[in-house]
Amino acid sequence: MQVLAMAIFVNTLGQCAFTFIQAVGRPDLTGKLHLAELPFDALLLWWLLPRWGIVGVAIAWAIRAIADAVVLLYTCPALLPESRPAVQRVTLWTCAILPLLGVSALVPSLALRLLVLVVVAPAWAVLAWCGS
Repeated sequence: MQVLAMAIFVNTLGQCAFTFIQAVGRPDLTGKLHLAELPFDALLLWWLLPRWGIVGVAIAWAIRAIADAVVLLYTCPALLPESRPAVQRVTLWTCAILPLLGVSALVPSLALRLLVLVVVAPAWAVLAWCGS
């Protein structure tokens, strides 16, 4: 679940880019991207599933979802140059939060996780609000 949580976080940003690309009238780009991803995703599943089981599947999906989001986000400025600052800002904040999510997943006890939630979440909200 922890792997999927991080990937879903990034994937939601990719869905914004996916919707943008569809809205500007280029659904062919997303279709071509997903077709290009298919062999890599299948190969990754073939390699990870027997080694790590369901966790391997989660890792494979996370890698695919994150790669998909990155490519979709960086396609947006090519279609509409005015979107470059927004994409850069989203990328910066995503790169800032992912290590935090990864570290918080490694916190061993529930009490420490709650402490991380109580301290870090409000700090993150303030930084995100002031930085945007």
